[in-house]
Amino acid sequence: LAALRVGTFEPDVEGADREVGTSPEAFAAGFERVEAWCGQPRLVRQLDVYSQDPKVLAGELTEGLERLDVMFAIGEMPETAHVGARRASLRGQIECDPPPGADGDPEARPYFTLKAVLVEDAGRLAVGYLELLPPTLLD
Repeated sequence: LAALRVGTFEPDVEGADREVGTSPEAFAAGFERVEAWCGQPRLVRQLDVYSQDPKVLAGELTEGLERLDVMFAIGEMPETAHVGARRASLRGQIECDPPPGADGDPEARPYFTLKAVLVEDAGRLAVGYLELLPPTLLD
């Protein structure tokens, strides 16, 4: 990862663009925010390759529904990050145990959406960008 932002873990918070580093400690601290609103991850509900289209991955499509495709594929990935090395975008849902004290249906399982962009680095695939998002109507 080139950088992690506060928005990686909590997209609708002030200062979401602030970088927090890429160390395991920074990731763990950020992931505590996800667990606070969603709960402890339990299982991968779904994980799919969303796109391998170079134009989508480069963010070059800007008209109509094509722009929506870019948003789903690479999200808020900085335009300059790994442009020539982007190979695929992944989307998935991670099911969680409800956080302590959560109200609602005890049978309902909260989840968050994982969005990752894989990049080629020294001949190997690596995660070049990551977003962890709350559920939306478009899921």
